[in-house]
Amino acid sequence: ISAQNFQSHTATLSFTRELENFEAGLEYSFNHNTLDEQKFLRIHTISPSVSFFPQPTLYTTLGYDFLRKDFFSDRERDGFTNRVAANQFMFFAESKGYILLGLQYELETTFAPQYDLKSVYLNPVLQLPLAWAMTKSGWPSLAALMPRDAQARLGFSYRRKDYTKETASIGEERLDKTRNYGAALSAKILQDLKAEISFSHTDTDSNLVSVVSTENVWALTFSLDF
Repeated sequence: ISAQNFQSHTATLSFTRELENFEAGLEYSFNHNTLDEQKFLRIHTISPSVSFFPQPTLYTTLGYDFLRKDFFSDRERDGFTNRVAANQFMFFAESKGYILLGLQYELETTFAPQYDLKSVYLNPVLQLPLAWAMTKSGWPSLAALMPRDAQARLGFSYRRKDYTKETASIGEERLDKTRNYGAALSAKILQDLKAEISFSHTDTDSNLVSVVSTENVWALTFSLDF
């Protein structure tokens, strides 16, 4: 049981500045992890970003991440990661709903070549205000029963990890593919209290058998604004 005792601690420092046509940001984070009460992994991350509205209903974010990873008990996995990402939002329903398309590309270089990889990540998301959706669908009486801030969110993500060197245990280059499907419903149940119920299904396929998995997660979350 003690070998499963994993703890993670993160400290973050961020700066943003609004300029005439865009917002610039810079963030530094330090992440320290322990496993079985022993030092396991630390990560330094530097993340510059820019965000702007190319149109009143479109919002774009562009970012870059540089990561330095240090594994205390497996130095062969120490390395550097370079990641670029773009997120495009399209708002509708008075900005209460949106369509999001997220794209990410990553290169990771480690001291042991078998862990070198390149990764592509795709993340489309749809958020719908339920009262608006019911009204547009021709069910105004049903819309009147909905809390004004009730929302539904549907998402999908796909990540492909191509390891660029041969993995010794399988005698070939490793390939991981992960698909995630998610859905959530949220609404305020009191003036300042919000509840959300969500479900997530994740399938990971790989030619490294120990990585193959299926995961289903239900979550009930409460948040309080004050």
